[in-house]
Amino acid sequence: MISSKAFTGGASGADLEWSFAAIASGIPTTIVSFNGHKRERSNKASVVELSEVSLKAMDEDLHRVAYRLRKNIPRNPYTLNLLRRNIYVSKQADAIYAVTTLTKGIGLILGGTSWACTHHVMFHPSPNLYVYDMGTKEWKTFSRTKGWEKKPPPHPSTFRSVALVGSREITDDGKEAIKNIFNTY
Repeated sequence: MISSKAFTGGASGADLEWSFAAIASGIPTTIVSFNGHKRERSNKASVVELSEVSLKAMDEDLHRVAYRLRKNIPRNPYTLNLLRRNIYVSKQADAIYAVTTLTKGIGLILGGTSWACTHHVMFHPSPNLYVYDMGTKEWKTFSRTKGWEKKPPPHPSTFRSVALVGSREITDDGKEAIKNIFNTY
C-alpha cells in the first residue's frame, strides 16, 4: 500500500499532468490554492485553500529564497501569493519532482518552479530534487556536492510526501516523462 501523499500548485501544464498521474497511481493528491487563485482541478484531487495568514507565514522563507535567486519580491498580490503557495508546497515535501527547462551551462531552473526548488534545497536537511529537463529530455538529480547529475529519480511513493511542480508550457516529452515516472517503477 502506498503511504505517500502529493502536493501541487494546481496550474495548467505540469501541475495538472502530475496530479492526473499521481491520482492514477493511487497517491492522494492535494492542490494548494488561495482565494482568487485560477487553478485547474483534476478529478479526485483535494483542494486546500490557504488563508491570508498562512500565505503571509511564508514571507520570511520567501525573502530568503528571493535573495538566493537574486530576484525581487513581486508587488502584484496575485503573483506574490503564487510564490507564497510555492514555498508552502515545498515545505510539505520530502522530495520535489519538477518538469521544466534548465538553462544551458549551470542549469538554472526558470520561472516560478525555481522558487519551490530553491526553497527545498535551502531548507531541507537532505534535499531530494528531481528535474525532468525538457531541453535535454533527461531526468536530472540535484546534489549539494555534485550539482546536477543525469540520474533517474526513484518512484515518488518512495517518499512520505512529494511536491509535484513544473512549467505551464509543458511539452509532449514532459507529459510522457511524468507518466513514465509512475509506470516504470
